[in-house]
Parts: sequence; structure tokens; C-alpha cells
Amino acid sequence: MSLAFIHDPYIVQPIGVLALIVTARTFQANKRRNMLHLQFLASILYAIHFILLGAHTGAALHVTGATRDYVYDHSLGRWRHHWPPFVFSLIIVVASILTWEGPHSILPLLGSLSITVAFWQRSPRMIRLFALLSPPLWFAYDFISHSYPGMIAETLLFASTFIGMYRFDRLSHKSSKSLQKLKKKKRVH
Repeated sequence: MSLAFIHDPYIVQPIGVLALIVTARTFQANKRRNMLHLQFLASILYAIHFILLGAHTGAALHVTGATRDYVYDHSLGRWRHHWPPFVFSLIIVVASILTWEGPHSILPLLGSLSITVAFWQRSPRMIRLFALLSPPLWFAYDFISHSYPGMIAETLLFASTFIGMYRFDRLSHKSSKSLQKLKKKKRVH
């Protein structure tokens, strides 16, 4: 039985498109838990996509990312320790070395490190801020790996993050400033 079908772009690229759809939704969520669930699913789909493309560094880092998202989701409240981002950063570096494909492997390495820091943040606002570093790095890796849905996803992710910042962060920041001004006026009168 031939396994040539796994390299068929009509099989590989649609898996990336599914991951793209889930990824685009991630930064429109305004709850950390929902963001992590969506990111977990997107990482699994991207891992499969990159395995089928033969892009092993990307696949390994998405498996690591899915594991990270699961751990982060279950590291809330009093059980939240400070070790997970450091452990996952080390795993990302080791996985990148073990799956080294050349200098372009540095791109997803740095993108994954920024997302590791981003999703450890408690505030969706801070998640979106730190997440801005990742899309340009992954876009370049996607281009080299021929992950067309990945390139589209990173472009949309970058835009989606900015939209989320505008919708939730800028508007809520403005409304909190307005509330502060009202409180000051009430104290004066």
C-alpha cells in the first residue's frame, strides 16, 4: 500500500485550513480558558499538517504547544506555579535542536517562545500583546515549508490580534479612563 496520498496537497492543505479557521477564532475570544482550548485544537491540527508536509520542527513545536496549552489551562488559581513557561521554553529549544532543518528552524523556535510567554499571562490583553511577536516568525517558516494555510493563518492571526486589541483592550481602556474621570469629578463636587 502506497502512502503517497499523505503528501497530496488536496489532503495536506485542507488540514491546514481547518487549523487556520480555529486559529482565527482564538484571539477573538475574551476568556483565557476559551483561548487556550482553541489554541490547543489549532496546535493539534497544525502538527498533523506539518508532519504531512515533512516540516518536522513545525510539527514538534505544535505538539509541544498543544501540551503547553493543556498544562496552562489546568494551571490556574492556587495551583499556578511559575515553572511551566520555563519548562516549555526548554522543551521548545530541545525539540528545535532535535528536529533541526537548517537556520530557518530558528523562526518557529522564536515564535513558539513568544507564544509560550503570551499564553502564560493571566490577562487576555497581555496574551494578545505578547502574541504579536509570533505571526511574522511563523509566516516566514510557513513560506519556506509551503504551508499556504499557515501563511494565511499567520496573516489573519496578526490582524485578528490587532482587532481583538481594538475591541477589548483599547475600548475597555478608554472606558476605564472615562470611569476614573467621573469618579474624580464626583470627589471634587
